[in-house]
Amino acid sequence: MDLIAIEAHVAEKRRAARDRTAESELRLATSLCELAAALIATKDDKSVRDRSAGALEPAQEAVLIRLRWLTAGHVSARFATEVQDALRLLEQAARAIGHRELAAATIRDACNAYTRVAHEYPHAAGVCADGLSKCGVWLCRLDPGAAVTATDEAARIRASLFASDPDQSRKYLATLNTL
Repeated sequence: MDLIAIEAHVAEKRRAARDRTAESELRLATSLCELAAALIATKDDKSVRDRSAGALEPAQEAVLIRLRWLTAGHVSARFATEVQDALRLLEQAARAIGHRELAAATIRDACNAYTRVAHEYPHAAGVCADGLSKCGVWLCRLDPGAAVTATDEAARIRASLFASDPDQSRKYLATLNTL
């Protein structure tokens, strides 16, 4: 899909999201991720002008929308993957144009959201621990102190899961293959 069509799709989803429902806002976030990915792809496509610098704003907006709904209780493994996808796009966009501080601040916000969700929604604690671990990896390049904090919190969450259900350790070992 060309950028003009993607931008028109985002505008359509933005108009639909005015009702502020989870479904419409999450569809907007998905279209914003598509736009950010398409803008990032222009960096390596010599047939078009490099518009990768424009990827940062839609990627950050998508992350913030998804984090807002995550903390509001919209928790599932599939949705956690969508949050991570948006964070990955944000990190790529920020790295491409050198906005390390913005990426670090947004990823730290994601860490706070994951920690809060893990405590408020215990059924999602494992997914949140995975998210914290991935954020810790991204933060290693951006903010080593925050990376340690995120990784420590992920370990703390996992320890509490293991204490309440020792069979969780086998599930955890299986998830390490997906990191």
